[in-house]
Amino acid sequence: MQQIDVSDNKLECLPDEIEGLISLTDLILSQNQIEDLPDGIGL
Repeated sequence: MQQIDVSDNKLECLPDEIEGLISLTDLILSQNQIEDLPDGIGL
């Protein structure tokens, strides 16, 4: 999986397991309520 779009889902957090998606290139999170990302996101 290379792209995940979870826009407009009222998410408050992401699971730490998202870091394990090593082929992920795009994570679209707009219009959610996420304040913090797991440490491995964006590295």
